Amino acid sequence: MKATCIKCNDQYDPTESQKKKHYWICKKCLFVQGKKNREIRKAKGLTISGSNTWAPEKAKKWKEEYYSDPVNKAKINAYAKEYNKSPETRFKNMARWAINHAVNRGCAQRFPCSICGEQRSEAHHVDYNKPLIVVWLCRKCHTIEHKKARGEQ
Repeated sequence: MKATCIKCNDQYDPTESQKKKHYWICKKCLFVQGKKNREIRKAKGLTISGSNTWAPEKAKKWKEEYYSDPVNKAKINAYAKEYNKSPETRFKNMARWAINHAVNRGCAQRFPCSICGEQRSEAHHVDYNKPLIVVWLCRKCHTIEHKKARGEQ
């Protein structure tokens, strides 16, 4: 599928994310647009990328206000209680606790990601009935694995 850039009217092959979002700008124009945005931010004294909206002080202040509000506290507590009461959640958590406990005691060993080889890995339970039988995956591969299981990929 060819697309026409809305900035320069050139034909190009869009990426998968552009197809999903219907965002038709070629790489050359995206680069120019990004460069302009970085220059504008630099002129304003902001960081080149990211947002200054959630500066650490502002985020800390917001969290303190949000979590100290009794209405929000009640909502959070109600959600946590409901979540933890669920038998399925309890079953999954027990499997997670079992493997973490085994790793901490030295009975089980953490390995690199079995797909990409990344050193930082997480335990992926294929079957929660067998809590000590896990596949070690990095965060990215673990997310992909769960998407496949839900049928999203």
